[in-house]
Amino acid sequence: MLEKFIFYFDRFHNNRKAEEKAKETFKSIGNTFQRLHDEMKYDTSELQFLIDSGEFLIQARKNLKYTYVYGFFLDGEKQQKEKDLFEFNQAYF
Repeated sequence: MLEKFIFYFDRFHNNRKAEEKAKETFKSIGNTFQRLHDEMKYDTSELQFLIDSGEFLIQARKNLKYTYVYGFFLDGEKQQKEKDLFEFNQAYF
């Protein structure tokens, strides 16, 4: 049981760190957005993808982080189909 906990906790923790890094990067995107608008005269509608992609990345990291909590609580014997689907999704998505 301890090995299982450590396995899932490590992955949860690594994704938490990745989420925090994405949030830090998102702050710099705002500066880049403003610089491109002010200095290069890009329209804000042309640069909106920077904000959208940053927000999407943060949400994706958060979702991935919590999949490891779900995975930890799956009971392998009683919920084998759910566990198989979970492991497939973790491997390929």
